[in-house]
Amino acid sequence: MILQRVIHALKGVIIAPTCPICGRRLSTSERFVCLRCQLDAPFTHLWQSRDNAMEQRFWGIVPIERAAAFLWFIESSKWRDMIH
Repeated sequence: MILQRVIHALKGVIIAPTCPICGRRLSTSERFVCLRCQLDAPFTHLWQSRDNAMEQRFWGIVPIERAAAFLWFIESSKWRDMIH
């Protein structure tokens, strides 16, 4: 357990974590995606409205209360690759 933590810490020093979207080195306050890419993410904002496009896809198929997609699916985008 302690050895795993030491190896993980050393790996972070030797191999700096990078943003999977743009490839920039992540700052210490960024965990997975850099701030610039977070701001440019293709968010759907579907969670903000009822009867949105995602909910409509399920109408008549399965009973649901609410549905929403977090990001738009964009073919061959880095966001798609990261999610997969």
